[in-house]
Amino acid sequence: MYRVCFQCGGSPSRGRNFIYLGHMFCSRKCTHAAGDRSACGGWDCGCTRYAKKRRLLRVHRVIMRVMEDLVFDHALGPELEQRLYHETGSTHPNVFESLEESADLDEPSDTEDPEQQLRATVDTLRAEAADQSALVQAVQGALKSRGVILHLERTAMQLEDLRSRQL
Repeated sequence: MYRVCFQCGGSPSRGRNFIYLGHMFCSRKCTHAAGDRSACGGWDCGCTRYAKKRRLLRVHRVIMRVMEDLVFDHALGPELEQRLYHETGSTHPNVFESLEESADLDEPSDTEDPEQQLRATVDTLRAEAADQSALVQAVQGALKSRGVILHLERTAMQLEDLRSRQL
């Protein structure tokens, strides 16, 4: 059976094919374009470092919530506090309350990436600088042309004066 990449429509190589959400892809570039962010760490996928860290933090918070449920389910609160005191030197009396409040700290997926915003600003400023540079060059070229025209007019006047003296 002949299969094609779900993203680009190209034929996958005989070597390694990638599966994401039940579809076959020819490369990790195509899986990334389809939304798979599981392999962003090993190559320059285009995601900013901020986006990668935010994604890892979300996964870590999910894991911490599961661990919190296990602590409550098995009544391991006192053991946790002992270990925390032993490891950090503080009892952290509001550990579980702070974990519950951490749900408010999660950024929604539609939160804009500040690094991406900065990149867009830098691109805009570079484009403006290029436009200004082109304007300066155009003005310099116009001034140079005006100087050549002025020199030509003066030379023509001198030639007319010379011709009138000759006659």
